[in-house]
Amino acid sequence: MARIPAPKTVAAKPVEKFIETVKADESAAAANFAEFGETFRTSFEQGIAQTRTAYEKAKEAAEHNVTAVEASFETVKAGAAALNEKSLDAVKSFFEAHVAFAKAALGAKTMADVAALQSDFARKQVEFFGASVKDFGAHAQKVAVEAIEPIKARVEAAFEIAA
Repeated sequence: MARIPAPKTVAAKPVEKFIETVKADESAAAANFAEFGETFRTSFEQGIAQTRTAYEKAKEAAEHNVTAVEASFETVKAGAAALNEKSLDAVKSFFEAHVAFAKAALGAKTMADVAALQSDFARKQVEFFGASVKDFGAHAQKVAVEAIEPIKARVEAAFEIAA
């Protein structure tokens, strides 16, 4: 009968080859892992740099927007103060006109004179109120246009940046 060689001698070469292959694959895997780690770190650092840049741009835009809103509010504040001054002037004129009418009416000789004074006074008051309303409206419109200008400029700048 023929003898079968011992398994150690027959299987030794394939096992050694397998071990060599595993060691080679292990070192290749370690090199790939190191390369992956470096690639990941580089990508992560680039992401952080891009995030910082985006944050700086957003912060700058927000600061400009706050400045625009503050300028708008200052314009509205100044416009409201001017409108209050105009209102007080109108009330003063209205009061002075009533006092002048009362003095004239008390000095009138006849009822016809009083009626004429009353008619003239009423006409002047209607004209005064009409002029005051036009003046207040024009002033309010001017303030609104001036107040929206800084915000409008920021919106236009944002669209220019986006384009």
